[in-house]
Amino acid sequence: MIKVLKVDGGWVEKTLKVKREVVVYFRRHVASDTWERPKLDGVPFKRISSTENSVLTAPFSLLEIEL
Repeated sequence: MIKVLKVDGGWVEKTLKVKREVVVYFRRHVASDTWERPKLDGVPFKRISSTENSVLTAPFSLLEIEL
């Protein structure tokens, strides 16, 4: 529980004012600034072939389980 809060060099003691200052603080510090995010357009990623994919997603054989 926060009973007293120091804001801009002064003390805030009333419950509603403390709540308001806490909300203002977190809005200021949590709000996301708009900025240009990096894009991955044109970046070549390694891929597996459909054959390699089918090998990875195939059920285990009894031989593989017993080894």
